[in-house]
Amino acid sequence: MGPQGPAGVGLSVYILPHASSKGWFFYLLINIKNMSNLFIGLLILSFFGLIVGFVKPSLVKLESRKMALTVFGGLSVLFFVLFGITSDSTPTPEVQTPVATKQETSPTPKQQTPVVKQNTPVKTAPTQPAVIAKSYQQVFVFSGNGTKKSEPFTISGGRFKISYDCQGDPAMTYCGAYLYKVGSNLPQVVMNSTDPIKDETIIYTSMAGKGDYYIDANTTGSFTMTVYDYR
Repeated sequence: MGPQGPAGVGLSVYILPHASSKGWFFYLLINIKNMSNLFIGLLILSFFGLIVGFVKPSLVKLESRKMALTVFGGLSVLFFVLFGITSDSTPTPEVQTPVATKQETSPTPKQQTPVVKQNTPVKTAPTQPAVIAKSYQQVFVFSGNGTKKSEPFTISGGRFKISYDCQGDPAMTYCGAYLYKVGSNLPQVVMNSTDPIKDETIIYTSMAGKGDYYIDANTTGSFTMTVYDYR
């Protein structure tokens, strides 16, 4: 018997039972991982021995071509059948198709569109100018003694007043004064008294109109007159 192969699938096989140390017979050591590879190797060797034995039987230590055909032909058929059995039984490795794992995606937070509050302009009523209460404003002072005319003074309001104070002469008193509009000969009485007098009179411009006025005084004593325009 030939040498033993390594543990596992290793195998020592005699190709011919009548081989000698100096002959063509040799040992074949096969170390394979599965039986189908072993039998295909033996099938190839048997077929090779069949050809050699058929051409020259003495090279394989056989007496005739018939014996070579019987021995190597039978081994070839045997190994072919064993190869077919073992190759069919060899499990086909399963190809695992990677399964796509469905990734759980967290729901995208709903973006909230910021609401821009538009400040509606508040319509405010136009600011009315402060109404200044009208009052009598002093515009002219006229004083003297005897007969005298004043300088012109301007009236712009709807009315005006003249305050007067006439002391007169103790021997004979007369206090008289008239108002004229510049450019007009129509007089308007301011005061007319034979006694000392202190009073005031209001004159409306609706009749004479706004504009420039002057006073014509005729007294026998001293007097003072103050003009106030209402505006």
